[in-house]
Amino acid sequence: MIPSLVKDGRLDTVKPLGNSIIHPDATGNNDGTDGSTPPEGNFTFSRGSNLAATRVDVNGLIEKGRENLLLQSNQFDTTWTNTNTTETGGQNGYDGTNNAWLLTKTASSFARIQQPITSTSGVKTFSVYLKAGTLSWCRVLAISSASPEFYINLSNGSLGSQYNNITATSTDVGNGWYRVSLVFNDTISEVRIYPADANNSVSGISGSIYIQDAQLEQGLVPTDYIETGASTAQAGILEDLPRLDYSGGASCPSLLLEPQRTNMFSHSEYFGGTPYQTRVIITDNAIVSPEGVSNAAKLVATTANGSHGVDYIPNVIAASYSMSVYAKAGETSKFVLLTNNRGSNIARGFDVSNGTTFASDLGGYSEPTSYSITEVGNDWYYCTIQFSKTSSGGSGNGITLTNADGQHSFTGNGTDGMYFYGWQMEQGSYPTSYIPTYGSAVTRSKENSYKSSISDLIGQEQGTLFAEVDISHLDGTTARDLFFLSNTDNVSDDWIGIGFSGVGSNTLRGRIVDSGSLKFDQYGTITSTGRYKIALAYENGNGAFYVNGVSFGTNYVNTNFSLTLDRVFNAPVSFSSQFADDINQLLLFKTRLTNAELAALTTI
Repeated sequence: MIPSLVKDGRLDTVKPLGNSIIHPDATGNNDGTDGSTPPEGNFTFSRGSNLAATRVDVNGLIEKGRENLLLQSNQFDTTWTNTNTTETGGQNGYDGTNNAWLLTKTASSFARIQQPITSTSGVKTFSVYLKAGTLSWCRVLAISSASPEFYINLSNGSLGSQYNNITATSTDVGNGWYRVSLVFNDTISEVRIYPADANNSVSGISGSIYIQDAQLEQGLVPTDYIETGASTAQAGILEDLPRLDYSGGASCPSLLLEPQRTNMFSHSEYFGGTPYQTRVIITDNAIVSPEGVSNAAKLVATTANGSHGVDYIPNVIAASYSMSVYAKAGETSKFVLLTNNRGSNIARGFDVSNGTTFASDLGGYSEPTSYSITEVGNDWYYCTIQFSKTSSGGSGNGITLTNADGQHSFTGNGTDGMYFYGWQMEQGSYPTSYIPTYGSAVTRSKENSYKSSISDLIGQEQGTLFAEVDISHLDGTTARDLFFLSNTDNVSDDWIGIGFSGVGSNTLRGRIVDSGSLKFDQYGTITSTGRYKIALAYENGNGAFYVNGVSFGTNYVNTNFSLTLDRVFNAPVSFSSQFADDINQLLLFKTRLTNAELAALTTI
């Protein structure tokens, strides 16, 4: 199956299977020429109830899930309320429609239109399209303890006074219209739009402006507008949307399936919000990021002598961890990723002018378990380190700038620096895809892809599972589940499965369970990464587990079994983790292949 057809909660087969039960169509030829894709031919897909997942899209850019948190985003006489204004629809809009509104003052006393917001914290962007009417100014405000706001001159798009915000922007979209945005890090309860008389003045009793398409969303920049009605609306990578990933510049996507992970850093993009900043000048929204929008930060060393950087100190437990960040050269190009305390002082330097790494000069710091630097386009590099903690508690984790010689303690000039985006720390021995955060740690749930009610396609008394995979990392005793057959979503009774298992270091394992009783359990250790072909064959009294042409075991623990199997998984819901490596091919046979066939099928 090539995963090129998806919708929220479903992964479609790309080509009809020629079976009227599995993939019928109206022509009767079962070739899909009528475009029908009924549920019988599709895999159910689930990930969780948030928008934490990302992917690399066909253009090589990171794509997120997005949500407009406003209601009736362009129906300003419904969920919106007004104070001393009237709203008239049917006006000429920025997009050539008649969907704009005339917002007219009827009295003074801070005339405005507003929408209450369920109290929401973190980094947000409030945007709206505006055009001058009889008034040329507008005030945009979010209600909170700090109440971030700004004024804009709609006659030329220039910004006036700004208060308590991260930034404000104005973009000319033509015909006198501007898309304006207010970016802030705050807990707000309401957004407001005021027709204004001048900069810092809303006291007039008459006048009007035009408004259209308001949006409130997480993040540092306004993204493409999402229309809402009586509920919020989402776009991009949705909650249960399969992720077709084009990482590495691939022309054909792969289906990204990952275990549950948490980005422990509360601000992955807003570096101005990092809790510990040492001798560093931070400019947020300084340059276009690997996301394709201007939300990457610039870090500049001050003129004070010493180390220069940013830090987080999250609580950890004794476990393996991975830290990653996207970096791009500016006037400087070298930095160090480091972690300290709780049993490890680890550091590695990265040079993003040429994609190399170097040993840090930090005294008392050791090399990471592993590290990597990968070019991802537009001169951006993805940099990672992996390390272990041996005790629980607070642990320091930082980005430290260096000079051209790689020294971490130096005197900067206050202007030269480099760029960063997407800072992440997660528990696990390898890094996973980017999880955006906007004020608190965020968890991306594990993904499950399965097809049920297909007992006629699964051999109940005999069969063979085959997988061809590229194993990119060995992580000791961590279970990583690859390919399963079962009779329930939670694998409580009958199941057959292959994958890594925690019975020993780097152990490939094949198992058969009948009514909760282990009938077959064969495994062997692999010592290197690379390409592997794995097969598990089963029938009464005659099972076999082959890896790369070699038998890893051929005996049942119990020779009798009677299975009831009706679904196939990438990893069962009740199991803790996915395989998390490249899966090139999965095959399921209804017959038990011979040992000679198994050896031939799995030989590299």
